[in-house]
Amino acid sequence: MGPLPLRRIPQESLSSADLISPDMYLEFSFPYTQRTLQFFEDLGFRTVLYFSGNLMPLLHHLKELPFTAIIFEEDRKNYGIDLAEVRRVMGPDRVLYGNVDAHFLEKASDDEVLAEVRRQIDVAGSDGNFVVSVGSPITPDTSLDRVRLLCESTQMI
Repeated sequence: MGPLPLRRIPQESLSSADLISPDMYLEFSFPYTQRTLQFFEDLGFRTVLYFSGNLMPLLHHLKELPFTAIIFEEDRKNYGIDLAEVRRVMGPDRVLYGNVDAHFLEKASDDEVLAEVRRQIDVAGSDGNFVVSVGSPITPDTSLDRVRLLCESTQMI
């Protein structure tokens, strides 16, 4: 029998470097997250770490956590989140969920959306595991056609 289903555990919503210092994250959040992820990995689950906020100062530490995949926000608050750097640090075997800006998806032209998907695949998906995705929940005014465009984008580029 193969691995158990994918589980999204835990969610790091209060641990980003824009809310607490990296030192505080390492002291208070990292050990808990590490134990939680390891518990589920030991049971055979494939886990997804959902990291809200600025992960850039913590990348080298996050790499040491036992997760299968990581989802993180887009650079909407000018954190300097660099998808190419996340891929470089995490390596080609970790699954990354892309972080297309949800507001951008709503407002950009079709060509702009396709160009952003192509850019993300070029920097994070050509040599590793990559899922095209938004970095935050889709905005309420995003049309179904826009969602379809994102879903079908990899077949269009």
